[in-house]
Amino acid sequence: MEAVRYIMEKGVPLAIILDFSMPEQDGVETLRQIRNLEAGADVPVIMLTSRDQTLIRKAAEGLHVHAFMTKPFSPNTLLQTIKDVVGDAPP
Repeated sequence: MEAVRYIMEKGVPLAIILDFSMPEQDGVETLRQIRNLEAGADVPVIMLTSRDQTLIRKAAEGLHVHAFMTKPFSPNTLLQTIKDVVGDAPP
């Protein structure tokens, strides 16, 4: 929910790191709301999960998730995934 509000108020970030398990609604529903925003249609998304990725991937099908990461992961792995997803985007 905060990601949706952020995009509406401040614009599109370089990428969004979105956890599947969140208190108010899951990451797939949040991503669905982000994708429904004109500004959120193409923002790169990294989805984090501690659950079976197969089920999460199926739930997120069609929402254009750029990368899935299963927790736990190392900070270096996260950093490399962000670099892979964002590419040479300006800081």
